[in-house]
Amino acid sequence: MQVSIIIVSFDCLCNPHVLTEVAILSLSFPVAEHAITLLMSVNRKIAAASVRVKMADFSLDTSLLGMDIHGKTIGVLGTGKIGQILCKIISGFGVNLLAYDVFESDVVKSLSGKYVSKEEIYQNCDVIFLMMPLLPATKHTINESVLPLLKKGVIIVNTSRGGLIDTKALVSGLQSDIIGGCGLDVYENEGDYFFRDWSGKVCQLHATSPLMHS
Repeated sequence: MQVSIIIVSFDCLCNPHVLTEVAILSLSFPVAEHAITLLMSVNRKIAAASVRVKMADFSLDTSLLGMDIHGKTIGVLGTGKIGQILCKIISGFGVNLLAYDVFESDVVKSLSGKYVSKEEIYQNCDVIFLMMPLLPATKHTINESVLPLLKKGVIIVNTSRGGLIDTKALVSGLQSDIIGGCGLDVYENEGDYFFRDWSGKVCQLHATSPLMHS
């Protein structure tokens, strides 16, 4: 286990801006790395493969293959600290990196990343990472009107905020095969349910249920 120790003065502890910066730095790498984990798990069908192993089904077919990430076009919506770290990691796969943010990052540009419009990311990317804060302007970034713009079979990964995705639109996209897969560790309207044990209880996350049980 790796432990990071950050020493700050008492005055700094009383400064909310310092605490926010410390929190961002300490969580940036884990969140970015987790986003990559979700991508690889979805792409290589790890959950389905695990179920097969537990059932002693060792048959070979093409349903678990996924795709090579090398050479694919990757879109990153949001290139703050976490988004920049994600770009550094994913660039190691040998990808074509596209990004969108209202503030362009020199770090992303140094990785040969190209800043483009959201529409260009929707149309061209094989994988889209959502790394934005949840604001009125970013709520439901993925919605019904976006689905026709997406490259067929795109994988969407969200480790930022659940409200960035309209859940009903996501389910529709998955059912119509416009979206090839999604990796989520946040859900829309999760606040009343997450961080509590709901096993054996009735959980009324109606819109989200298809995602949790797929």
